[in-house]
Amino acid sequence: MDENLPTPAAPGSPTQPNAMTANKEVDAALAALDDLAERPLAEHHQALLEAHDVLVQQLEAGREAAHNPIPAGLRPNHG
Repeated sequence: MDENLPTPAAPGSPTQPNAMTANKEVDAALAALDDLAERPLAEHHQALLEAHDVLVQQLEAGREAAHNPIPAGLRPNHG
C-alpha cells in the first residue's frame, strides 16, 4: 500500500457525510450502492441499473428545469 495515499474515511464519518449532493434522490441512489462489494456478484447489475436510472431521471429533470426555469403560470406577461 502506498504510504502517500490518504486512508479513505468510513462512510458516515464527519469527513464523509452520508449526503454527498444536494439532491435526496441522488444521495439515496448512491447510498444504495454502499454495500455493493458485500453483495453477491449476481446482484450488481440490477443495483447499478437502478442507480443509473435514478441518475438519468435527475439529470433530465435538471435539464428540463434549466430550459423552463420559471413555471408558465408564474412568468410575467410581456405582451
